[in-house]
Amino acid sequence: MPATKRGVISIVSSIFDPCGFLAPFTFRAKCLIQEVWRTGIQWDDKLKTDLEVKWNAWLKELDELKRFQLPRHHIGFTKAATDIEVHLFADASEKGFGSVAYLKYLPDTGNGTCSFVAAKTRVALIKPQLSIPCLELQATVLAVRLWNCLKEELPVLVKHVYFWTDSMTVIQYINNQTRRFKPFVSNRIAEILDSTNSSQWYHVSSDQNPADYCSRGLPASKLTVKHSWFTGPSFLYSDKESWPVQPANNQDVDGTDPEIKISCFVKTNSGTNQEFPLSSLKIRYLMSPERFSTWQRLLRHTAWLLRALRNFLVPVKRLQLTSLTSSHLLPEEYESALLHWTKQAQEDGFPAEIGCLNKHKDLPAGSTLLPLTPSYDEHHLRLQGRLRKGNVPRDTWNQIILPKSHVITDLLLLDAHLKTFHGGVEHMVAQIRERFWPISVRQTAKKIIRQCFLCKKRRASPKVPRMADLPRQGLTTLAPCIQQLVVEQ
Repeated sequence: MPATKRGVISIVSSIFDPCGFLAPFTFRAKCLIQEVWRTGIQWDDKLKTDLEVKWNAWLKELDELKRFQLPRHHIGFTKAATDIEVHLFADASEKGFGSVAYLKYLPDTGNGTCSFVAAKTRVALIKPQLSIPCLELQATVLAVRLWNCLKEELPVLVKHVYFWTDSMTVIQYINNQTRRFKPFVSNRIAEILDSTNSSQWYHVSSDQNPADYCSRGLPASKLTVKHSWFTGPSFLYSDKESWPVQPANNQDVDGTDPEIKISCFVKTNSGTNQEFPLSSLKIRYLMSPERFSTWQRLLRHTAWLLRALRNFLVPVKRLQLTSLTSSHLLPEEYESALLHWTKQAQEDGFPAEIGCLNKHKDLPAGSTLLPLTPSYDEHHLRLQGRLRKGNVPRDTWNQIILPKSHVITDLLLLDAHLKTFHGGVEHMVAQIRERFWPISVRQTAKKIIRQCFLCKKRRASPKVPRMADLPRQGLTTLAPCIQQLVVEQ
């Protein structure tokens, strides 16, 4: 087989070892495949010199496995074994991580014996590059998954299961009761605690951890039946009192750990006993409107968030807030969410105009709001219409002004486009001006229509089919019916 990427993967994949007896040896080949993949060579290109040297050395060791033998049964297992334990070890390095499991038999007399059961290895990801604590956590998750597989396949009754790792950080993660972690760590801790208890996890030093061979590898010459990879660590052959001394379980996770989720608290101060205005909360830091595709979805999420914030502030007596516990949102909550985002849009688009009107000054000379003669009611900039004396709602003649090219304006116009059943520009303008007055509304409406997928399909013109060639009979030149004409005089 040539020393190419195709040849390397073909030979490594041909090794059939479902139980992982040769896991430390094949792990080296997995790491070599990853190095070959990083070079970016094609499938049939020759390996680089340094990689070819490693590959040839590994192939020479592969021939030594022809003399590798294992007993057909677990060594030392007899019907006299009254207590059976499973010990799973996990370890990780920068190259990868793995887990190995051993069976321990405890007869009525003596300390019992151990035998190899199964092992699994994984190479570390290229992207994203995980830290060593995260790789150690991945190794413990792999140990839990290995145990979930073994307990379905082992035909014996296992009374005790022990998990071992040489990472104190992972032990602290599992025993944590006070900290909250980022999703990567929290999801894996949840998977671990779903199948195990924190009392089942023990610490072991690296030199006594056989899973260290899973993350660093072993040459084929050392894979013998008497190696600790197959027999397990020496302390398993003694009583539990002789096992490694365990550190105190009351050690908390360091507050500077990068995997700890930072909590944010909202502190409010109010010198009066008036009701606290929820519209003054800057929820822009908690949710981004750019992540929502429709206006109604943004309103619904915002209303639920404002309700949660309101219920959190209920214990503050001076705010005089009442708790909302209904299973559905109220119209007032939708209205509060709408006013919050329109106010936020105006603060983003018209900061100078709001500042001038607050100080009762004239608008800047270059302001786009000069033709609209706006007013400010301490919450919103509004258009001064001429229908004040009419018997019409206030929003009809005193519309809320919205800035051009803002995400809130775009979402409102898209909502108007959907409510008019994909209507045209004038339909959208008439719909939105019932309450709002966006700047350059027709230009924004045209942009919304151009981006609408259904409108694109409706505007698409049918493709004219290509006409077939003319028939051969129509292109054949016919002989004239009169070939010679004679005139007699």
